[in-house]
Amino acid sequence: MFRKMIALTTLSVLMTSGALLAKPTQAQPLVSSPGYEQSYDRPTLHVDNWTGDWVRIYVDGDYVGRVSPYGDLYIEVSADEHILRGVDADGGTFGPRYIDLSDGSDFHWTLTNAQ
Repeated sequence: MFRKMIALTTLSVLMTSGALLAKPTQAQPLVSSPGYEQSYDRPTLHVDNWTGDWVRIYVDGDYVGRVSPYGDLYIEVSADEHILRGVDADGGTFGPRYIDLSDGSDFHWTLTNAQ
């Protein structure tokens, strides 16, 4: 009985002090911290399709998505040099287009039937 009373008293003290309920907080990145800003500094490739065809888009040989007829596609890429290519349903191609985004800038690629 005496042990139960000590255990209950100890538990009561721990609960009222918040020791059992408190969880250690983890530091959250500040808006001005470099890691936070770098995650949003990726260049964006904007593919603007002025054709009436669906076009599959490849960046550095990897398929990244499809842009609808007269639609837009936005792709985040690394700040580096890239090769762009588009292929429509009829096998027509756009590109290759070589771009350098090493400075972190965005790129707007307009697809027209004249390419």
